[in-house]
Amino acid sequence: QAFTVQAVRKSDNGLACTPAFANVTRSVTFRCSYDNPSSGSLPARVGGSALNASGSAAAACDGGGRAVSLAFNASGVASTSLQYADAGQLTLSATYTGGAATSDTGLVMSGSDSFIAAPERFTLGSVTAGPIRAGSSFSATVTARNANGAATPNFGRETGAETLYVGWARLQPTGGGAADGSFSGSFGSFANGSASATNLAWTEVGRGDLVVRSTNAGGYLGSGLLAYGTSAGNAITCANENSTCALPAGTTATVYYGERGTWVAKAGQTGNVACNNANFGDPLVGVPKTCLYVATSATNGSVGDVIPHRFSVAASHACGAFSYAGQPIPTTVTALNAAGGTTVNFNGTATTTPTFAQAVTLTDAGGLGLGTLSGASIAA
Repeated sequence: QAFTVQAVRKSDNGLACTPAFANVTRSVTFRCSYDNPSSGSLPARVGGSALNASGSAAAACDGGGRAVSLAFNASGVASTSLQYADAGQLTLSATYTGGAATSDTGLVMSGSDSFIAAPERFTLGSVTAGPIRAGSSFSATVTARNANGAATPNFGRETGAETLYVGWARLQPTGGGAADGSFSGSFGSFANGSASATNLAWTEVGRGDLVVRSTNAGGYLGSGLLAYGTSAGNAITCANENSTCALPAGTTATVYYGERGTWVAKAGQTGNVACNNANFGDPLVGVPKTCLYVATSATNGSVGDVIPHRFSVAASHACGAFSYAGQPIPTTVTALNAAGGTTVNFNGTATTTPTFAQAVTLTDAGGLGLGTLSGASIAA
């Protein structure tokens, strides 16, 4: 981004500042140093020049600095550009040393300021391929990235290390009979800008997307800059609650509504999408929410299928303590998650779309090979 350098001196007739340079070009040496984290592997760049002794964009700030030519206007102000490819807080210092060529030998001026560079987004990958059993652990990786898509290796190394919320947005099934279930899990410590999770779990059946957000409510290092990511692709913030998410012309997208680690989603969205409770329901009562979108025509979610962990089979005698041979035996089959809870979305009725239930066949598990078990199938 652009920033300014102002060359000032004390006024001849008072204590006010007045321009030290006016309508001249001067060479100013810039240096960078790390504040939080206290070390790094990439330099800041001013006017395209890497601020280290070698001038290499792949080398760290080392105090060497680089000279940059600045054109000061009549007010003593010059503009140039600042880039930092990593995340963190740095100090940028500037020094001007006069000389014979500029008729100001012995003049030395310096100044400094700090800045924060935040990740532009998070990307998710290496998600366990379906089928995944409901309530069982699955894995994923997350990477903090800059505006050019490169990893930011200092993310998570800060004093008071930055961490992530991770949530689940159900995409399928939909309909009045569909249940959100509950989601759990977290990412471990970051290294080189990436972290892994091995304990992610969803208690229901269906498909969905993982959604992540940096946890600092004030943005990265208090900068106000929040970063998001989803397993479906590049997540773009498009609206705050009670405003409109205006999707780019010709874009079909999945729109997510929520905050922290609680999200709902609608696939196949185009045009203007109302970012409010009336459109999405209220996934997080009492918390201001945000709308994100991922440009994708997919409507089925990027993670799954998530299937039942197992079935329970309960048969009861037709006549109290026994059943007569050939008499119907009342039997109930229930789809369960890993904790033994019922997976409501294993449902073949018209209250959910699409149908995630499958036909089930019962067999005589402990029989002697005699007789016939009839009526032993349940339709989806």
